[in-house]
Amino acid sequence: MTRVYFRLAFIPIVLLTAVLVLFRAQPYDDHQLQQLLTPDDCPAPCFMGIRPGVTTSKEALAILQRHEWVDAISVISNENPYQIWWTWSSAAPDILKSPPDNPDYPSQGEVYSSGEIVSNIGFTPQWALGDIVLTLGIPPETQIIVGGMVITPDSSIVANTALAYQAQGFWASARTRCPFNSNLWHSAARLRITNQFDGISTGAVYAINQKAFLVNVRETSTRMCGV
Repeated sequence: MTRVYFRLAFIPIVLLTAVLVLFRAQPYDDHQLQQLLTPDDCPAPCFMGIRPGVTTSKEALAILQRHEWVDAISVISNENPYQIWWTWSSAAPDILKSPPDNPDYPSQGEVYSSGEIVSNIGFTPQWALGDIVLTLGIPPETQIIVGGMVITPDSSIVANTALAYQAQGFWASARTRCPFNSNLWHSAARLRITNQFDGISTGAVYAINQKAFLVNVRETSTRMCGV
């Protein structure tokens, strides 16, 4: 009887292992992701020809107005377009066309300026954080930000994990629900193209080094979520 139970248990293990092997054997096509995040013809940080720290807000507005990927554009002031919002056109790559973060505010991309110079570009593509890590690896500097003070573990806590890809000129962040260690890679990635890498100060910040990244994510999940 024990031998029968062992055989019954062994079959799903073999099937699961086969599925995992097949999944790992599939080639990961990151060409489009690489081209969008690290274009050959524009030094980082750069997106659609706009370079934070270099491009002026008026130049950014002009670039967006003539770019085939951009549909509707909104600005606070045409004379001083320090905040610009846009939606994607039908010509934009499908991978960029995620729904707006806020349905009541249908912006899909933003440009923010400090003074007259663009400081960052933000958008949420159809990538999970795991797609970014598969393509570029875990960067040397990362953070986990937990909003507010956590007295006791709570499975409703949401964390923000921010990965600083300084060489490529962007932050990749994701809001992750408990447990963080299992949900992190599937969480939608928010990208911030920028030359500013001075960290994020909101909430309780847990800095993580590259070597201890996975261990720290698991320990933070246990401490905050209880799982």
